[in-house]
Amino acid sequence: MLLITLDTTRADHLGCYGRARVKTPSLDRLAADGTLFETAFTPVPSTFPSHATLFTGLYPRSHGVHDNAVYSLGAEATTLAEILKARGHATGAFVSAFVLDAQFGLDQGFDVYDDEVDLPLTPGAEVDDEPDDGRRRWERTLATAYQRRGDATVERAERWLQRLGVRPFFLWVHLFDAHQPYQPPPPWDRAFDPDYRGEMDGDQRLFWARYLKGQARREDVEHMVARYDGEISWMDQQVERLLDSVRRAGRWDETLTVVVGDHGEGLGEHTQIFEHNGEIYDEVMRVPLIVRRPDPSARGERVTALVRTLDVAPTVLEWLALPPEPGMQGQSLLAFTAEEEEIRAAAEGPGEILLEALRDRQVNPVELSLLGLRGEGFKAILALDRAGEVKKVELFDLRQDPHENVDLAPEQPERAKTLRARILALEQSLPRPQQSNVRELGALESDALRALGYGR
Repeated sequence: MLLITLDTTRADHLGCYGRARVKTPSLDRLAADGTLFETAFTPVPSTFPSHATLFTGLYPRSHGVHDNAVYSLGAEATTLAEILKARGHATGAFVSAFVLDAQFGLDQGFDVYDDEVDLPLTPGAEVDDEPDDGRRRWERTLATAYQRRGDATVERAERWLQRLGVRPFFLWVHLFDAHQPYQPPPPWDRAFDPDYRGEMDGDQRLFWARYLKGQARREDVEHMVARYDGEISWMDQQVERLLDSVRRAGRWDETLTVVVGDHGEGLGEHTQIFEHNGEIYDEVMRVPLIVRRPDPSARGERVTALVRTLDVAPTVLEWLALPPEPGMQGQSLLAFTAEEEEIRAAAEGPGEILLEALRDRQVNPVELSLLGLRGEGFKAILALDRAGEVKKVELFDLRQDPHENVDLAPEQPERAKTLRARILALEQSLPRPQQSNVRELGALESDALRALGYGR
């Protein structure tokens, strides 16, 4: 089984989802050879908690991870990798950013967890040994971007595949290229805005410095978006390289392939511009999801039903004829990928997803946290203070207002009140982990998060 996660990748910026200018031939071919889910959502717009949901099939409230670096996934959680390893699969993970470092707990169940992300972007100081306190090598690196490009990550994954032999396998590859800063290699750095002559180089910190002073021009914004699209096209080439590696290993005809985003990116639709973890509007919550089965199945099918990233793990388990882990909150989507039209027609998705952005523990904490409910055609968002009191309710009719610009809560107070109560009840009904896995945010973690664009 092959799982590819595309960090910070908006579904509507892929060719197969309708973004004509962005060149994503590999993902487009995969969608044509499998099933594309048009309305897939993550419950949380941050990398680590979103991946924890992917691997456990649980909402963040139940696996206990709500943000990057200040939380870890507890050993009591059961991950997809642990389940497959226990059934004889070789398990390998190759990640591209510090926020998924093994110390945070996603290494559970992996034979190999390659998180050496200090190269090749900015070479750092050489170190002789692991730090005495057990922390990762990036913490002793004097100069690092705390990430690596997709080609370096895929190269490591290719080597692992070459040594695999004939064992069943679970390979996870995480590509971080679409994340800030938007600095793809040539020609993708200029491919979609070749005539730009301004100072923007894809570094969001430079943009924010100008933006906060009212000095950012429209062409500066457009160039940043063009560089973001360039990162996605570059990343698509790495996806193709990885898929070719599976083919060369002779495993393509037996490999379930899932490509999914962890969250999107705000490009100025609301208050977020070139960031993602402080709002829960669709531009940061909707993600691409493509499933390609090697056995007889749907080809080129497009599913409009609302589905969730917490449905990925149960889907993989059903394809392998394994029962879901007790307590999993996701549901299998395998019926949507069936070859038989009658099975696909009878398939039902969950239809809604509980959303969150709880930001009271972060590099730059804010006063209000967010809870929301996204259904098929509507969304409600609650803003809560640190005491858990609801300070604001927003309500959107997504059929009439797909970009969430018109808040209907003042016009429909009873419906807003009903949805407010429902969201709070749903959130409270979710099981909690037995113990909190909150970590203190040290200076090194803070530096790393700021380097990755999570602070200014």
